[in-house]
Amino acid sequence: MIKEQSKKNKASRAKNTSQYTTGSKTFAEIREEEAMKNPDRREPSRVNMFFLTHKPRDGKSMSEGTSKFFLELKDAIASHPEKLESTNQDDILFQVLGKDQPGHV
Repeated sequence: MIKEQSKKNKASRAKNTSQYTTGSKTFAEIREEEAMKNPDRREPSRVNMFFLTHKPRDGKSMSEGTSKFFLELKDAIASHPEKLESTNQDDILFQVLGKDQPGHV
């Protein structure tokens, strides 16, 4: 049973093309830290949260999937800057990454 679960987990990880790079720090902690940096205490947009949580640390190279998403997001921002701060389902992150999965931020 453990080997079956291990195979299933390995297959799931292989499908993930973009790795979360902030270690054990939660999205809530990152969001709060970034809000405290802003003079108006505004929380970062979903796109900015993606950049913050998926950028490589310590000069490490970016995975191919993450690199592709970063380029697509930057192109979408250049094309539609008014949607950068949007928080609805029509924002730039939705357009590039697709529909949100239940239970995921």
